[in-house]
Amino acid sequence: MDIYAQNILDRYKEPHYRDKEIEISVENEEMNHTCGDKIRIKLQITDSKLINNYSFSGAGCAISQAAADILGDIIIGKTADEVLNMNKDELYEALGIEISPRRSKCALLALETIKGAIRKFTNSKINNSSVIADIIKTNPKAAQILEEYGLGCAHCELGSMESIEEGAKAHGLSDTEIKKLIKTINMS
Repeated sequence: MDIYAQNILDRYKEPHYRDKEIEISVENEEMNHTCGDKIRIKLQITDSKLINNYSFSGAGCAISQAAADILGDIIIGKTADEVLNMNKDELYEALGIEISPRRSKCALLALETIKGAIRKFTNSKINNSSVIADIIKTNPKAAQILEEYGLGCAHCELGSMESIEEGAKAHGLSDTEIKKLIKTINMS
């Protein structure tokens, strides 16, 4: 067995990023329906869209699981845009083996799952100035979360036109509580 195949087996048997406890900004799950491989990705992304931490879980062949683990080495420290622009060649080089067309879905499953998580994060992230009515339109869980934080303005015509920060401050939430509220909605 050559060193590259051993690299895949080593990362499959003793992964560095499997089930790693991290502060989660976004998560995504994908499955390769052809073979049954499944990957769940958790990312910690900073406000400047830097991939700060990474974790995965899943089940599947050695290539899919090793690729998911090796991707942690590649993406941590990169910006979300850099990861979205990654192509298969960088991953294949890191895997160190030739990937046949038949096995390419296995090898690329984690990369596609990561890209899906980043797209989810960048498309749905709200901030202090996001309008409550817009948040509720795009996130059905937001109304319930707002109510849990004491903001009944989700159902109030005037209140729903406020920014989330304005509404939260009107209901006496601190800056720390507002950050937690926004993070909770972004995670939902």
